[in-house]
Amino acid sequence: MFRCLNAKMLKYKGFSLLETLVVIAVITVGLVGIMGLIVYITSIGQVSPNEIIAANLAQEGIEVVRNIRDGNWLEKNEWYINICGPGAGNTWAGIIDYDDTQLDKKSGDKNWSFSNCGETCRLKVDANGIYSHDASGTDTSFYRMVITDKDGQDKLKVFSKVKWTNRDGTTHNITVEDHLYDWR
Repeated sequence: MFRCLNAKMLKYKGFSLLETLVVIAVITVGLVGIMGLIVYITSIGQVSPNEIIAANLAQEGIEVVRNIRDGNWLEKNEWYINICGPGAGNTWAGIIDYDDTQLDKKSGDKNWSFSNCGETCRLKVDANGIYSHDASGTDTSFYRMVITDKDGQDKLKVFSKVKWTNRDGTTHNITVEDHLYDWR
């Protein structure tokens, strides 16, 4: 009878310990890869909306300066009034909002930075979703400043810089540059 049981047991082979360990290792590597992908996708989901908002805020800074220049032409003023001073090499740095008619000049230094600007550069958002530097509204993680540098008598370099901090504490910057001309 002992021989008979042995013969029957040989028919039903199971996994060896080595095969079981290999399968567990393969499954573990697969799960670690999937978890890494989930973490990466989640971090991208946090950055992308902020990058879009920052790019639009930086472009808005350029557009407001362009609007001031065009308004100067319509009012028959010098084209650079309220965005920089006369003469080449004249640099202004400050803050600007969508409804401003002048650059709120804070410095004449083209190397002006967010550390110089501090909370003055922080943007707030109101109940309508409008971003501005005005005192009303809720603080955001976005800071914006604009630097204008008169390069010759008829050319103006405009830099609109936006800085923001993500939920994970990483700080990002975006700078948009445009060149405006007195082509009138």
